[in-house]
Amino acid sequence: MATRRALPSPPAPSRRSRGRIREGTSFPVAPPAAELPEGYAAFLADLKTRVERERLRVVVAANS
Repeated sequence: MATRRALPSPPAPSRRSRGRIREGTSFPVAPPAAELPEGYAAFLADLKTRVERERLRVVVAANS
């Protein structure tokens, strides 16, 4: 009877990744709010507004 080998255990997950662990693959996690640059929230809000405005402009142009 053949002896069974134990499967190698996966490496311990780092604090900055989660989910499955595959060699050569990374599943990053967003940094905590404390590590984001100052003014990031305002930049993100402005970017969202610009995207919404451009989407509306494209819809109006396509419908004309």
